[in-house]
This record gives sequence, structure tokens and C-alpha cells, in this order.
Amino acid sequence: MQKVSGGPGGALDRPRHARELSTGDLVARLAQDVQSLAKAEVQLAKTELRANVHVMAAKAKSLAVAGCFALGGFLTLLAAAVLGLSEVLVPWAAALVVGGACLLVALVLAAIAGRSNRPPPLGETRRNLKEDLLLASAAASTTDSGNGVSTSGQAARDAPNGGAAG
Repeated sequence: MQKVSGGPGGALDRPRHARELSTGDLVARLAQDVQSLAKAEVQLAKTELRANVHVMAAKAKSLAVAGCFALGGFLTLLAAAVLGLSEVLVPWAAALVVGGACLLVALVLAAIAGRSNRPPPLGETRRNLKEDLLLASAAASTTDSGNGVSTSGQAARDAPNGGAAG
């Protein structure tokens, strides 16, 4: 026997070879090893997730700072446009033209984004559920009561559109 340091219970007496263990002891040892392995894997996953969260947070902070500088640069360019137009127009009219142009660009971009075709949420799941419902109803109506064999798969394949709900 060799002494192996155990968990909270202290040292355990474990035989050197698995051949010296009874089946019950082997099963208990296996269960303990599986539990220890599962705990170690969960701990590893937690550690990896924490590291990933910290990396993503750092990237988000950098992106936020970059966005602030980009906004500052854009506003400076807008001010330069107003000052440039104020050479031709009165300053308030130059500011009105630049502000109106910005609002027009925002309106066009919002309209384009609003018209974009977005797939319905859970579209694939909805299609699968409709198909399953069709297959289930076909199975209920085409089950051969004599031998209990269902021909729903063939009935669904023979249906228009391959059995998919339209």
C-alpha cells in the first residue's frame, strides 16, 4: 500500500496497482476521479472565460476611446465646413447648410437600414417546427394500424415542396 494525499479527508491508503483493488473500490475510485476531473474542467473553463472577458473589456475600452476621438475629429471637420461656407454665406446660414446636410445623410442611412431584409427571429427553428408538425400529422393519418408501421416519411416526401410548410 502507498500513502496518497487525499482531499479534505487527509491521506488515503491506495494500493499501488489496480489489480489489488476490489470491483467496488475501483468503481468508487473511478467515480471520485471523474468528479475530480469534472471539477477541474469547470475550473479551467471559468479561468478561461475570465481571461476572455478581461481581454474583451480591454478591447471595448480601446474601441470606446477611439470612437470618442473619431467623433471629435468629425465634429472638427463639421466646424471647418461651417467656417469654409461662412466665407460665401453668413455664418448662421453656413451652419444651417452643414447641419441640414448631416441630417439628410442620417435620414438616408436610417431609411436604408430600415428597408434591409432581416430574417425573422428563429427562422430555421420555425421552419423545422412546421416541418415536424407536418410530419407528425402525416404520420398520424398514414399509420398502418394493422402492423403499426408508419409511412409518414414517404408521405412527407411525396407532398408538394418536399413536405415543407409553405
